[in-house]
Amino acid sequence: MPREQVNKLLHRFYEPLVLLYVLDPTQGDHVREEANRLPLDITSSKELRRRLVSALAYICDFEKGGDSFTAIFVTQGPLTYYIACNKGPRSKTLSFLRKILDHLEKVYDRDEKQRAKARGKILAECVKFSNKRLKAYWSFLRNVLVRCEEILKDGPGSKAFSALKQGLIESSPDLLTLCYHCYRLLRSPDLNSVRERASLANAQNSRRNPFAQVKHFVGRLAFHVKMVDVLIVAAVRLPSLFQDPQIEPVEGPLEQIQAPALRQKTRLGGIVNRMVRSGNPEMLAELNARLAVLDRTFQVEDLVRRTYEEKNIVPRVHAELILLEYYYQHRADLELFENDRYIGTSKPACYCCSLYMHEHPAAFYQSASHQRIYLNWLPPATLANGPTSASLLTSHSQRMLNRMTELIRTRTIEQIRTQSGRRPKNFDSTTGDTFSIHNVVPLQQGQEVPEPQARDYDSSDQDSTPEGDEDKFISDLATLLEPSSDEKQADSEEDSDSAGGVELLSLS
Repeated sequence: MPREQVNKLLHRFYEPLVLLYVLDPTQGDHVREEANRLPLDITSSKELRRRLVSALAYICDFEKGGDSFTAIFVTQGPLTYYIACNKGPRSKTLSFLRKILDHLEKVYDRDEKQRAKARGKILAECVKFSNKRLKAYWSFLRNVLVRCEEILKDGPGSKAFSALKQGLIESSPDLLTLCYHCYRLLRSPDLNSVRERASLANAQNSRRNPFAQVKHFVGRLAFHVKMVDVLIVAAVRLPSLFQDPQIEPVEGPLEQIQAPALRQKTRLGGIVNRMVRSGNPEMLAELNARLAVLDRTFQVEDLVRRTYEEKNIVPRVHAELILLEYYYQHRADLELFENDRYIGTSKPACYCCSLYMHEHPAAFYQSASHQRIYLNWLPPATLANGPTSASLLTSHSQRMLNRMTELIRTRTIEQIRTQSGRRPKNFDSTTGDTFSIHNVVPLQQGQEVPEPQARDYDSSDQDSTPEGDEDKFISDLATLLEPSSDEKQADSEEDSDSAGGVELLSLS
């Protein structure tokens, strides 16, 4: 596929994705793995192994923002932990993982007292490694504690909340003590009043509910303790996973395709026209009419252009897809541990990663997803013969991009037709306390994405809104972007806004 064709395919992918993001960046309820709700002592070996891999990924994700986001899968013959990060993985991450695996290898032969001591030592290592991330959590928590206290003032529950706040402040000088304190809070009635007020977020926006934020960040600070508990139980019940393990870092593709710039004459009508197959003028007219109504009220076209041109968005391949494609490329030489097609991640998958995993021929287990659209998402497309080749993408990469485009077009059309509005912008990762569970419904070829349901509140480690502030971003709608008077004519190789029914690109 020549470079011009690659750019056309990428335009056809990103145009409906950006439009869908503008209409609603959250595409469904938070999907969580049911095994994560089972007590460790009754979790099956397979489920415990999956929780172990996810726990290892979590403790390796040492800072907020996304660069250190981690994914891991395990193979046997020999036992190897394959690890990828959004950026890296860095040498400090590999050294840390090696140290933790070495500690866990020794746990099986120890008595209960020694295991408790090992638990404390491993937790101390994890807290030290994630120092920056945990400090950020405490900073957020400290701020929302003040907001909650101002809301309560001298009213009912104010004294109990002040005592809760004071206990957190007193434990905060030492991060390890703070994590333990938050872990105990999750299991005490002291947090009940916060939970009750946070439950109001179920019908509101949890990211704007300070009590939900308190609950969330207490859960985040406690989560390292919970993850170390998973590691210790796994070391006792699954000792074979720690016998002379190897660690294999996996880097992202050296030559990545890049997201294309906005075409100068892109308009809503042109985007819609390329999404609707030819021969369906009724659908085209309906979508244009509905978008026209939305555009008059919310300036959707202007927001699409602003979003597309956001300078702070740096597209990249996410870590779980780096591992997925690595396995697929080397599958003849890799034997997954007990043939379990599972990739553990430090955070739930985004909307695009979830779709990509589901459609991928490697058929890996569909893990947790927060169902939010990240505009920095880059397809893990493989270059066939280098950047100067006449055929830039492998047939597999072309098929995956075409299928992703088809699904996103379908979902965007459904979003326009229902005009269901934006769901509350909630957190991406779980609070560490409670969360909702929903099974992933498999999609058949050509089947529409199921209509998403209302979201429960959950947690977020990374904000995909430009500048990290949705309120500011939306308020900017008052200032419209006027098209440049000297816009250039669209290149003849580009898709036409009026040609009608642009098909997906063939693999020839």
